[in-house]
Amino acid sequence: MIQSIDCEEYNNLMNESLKHETYSDFVDHFIKFRPEFREQFAHLHQINERHNAVEKLGEFNQRYTKTKRSTLL
Repeated sequence: MIQSIDCEEYNNLMNESLKHETYSDFVDHFIKFRPEFREQFAHLHQINERHNAVEKLGEFNQRYTKTKRSTLL
């Protein structure tokens, strides 16, 4: 029988574990126990990269617009 633990205890255990774990270890652990994530990793990574690129373009456009306005005034 699996013993259930409450959310607070689980969070404490996770936080303690993360103090000693590298990002690579965390990703390896996550992929090992979440097969659906492993199957969709490439797609999710591509979506994340696209989202980051759109955010950077938006920031660039805002800076460009502010610079252009200030030079016109």
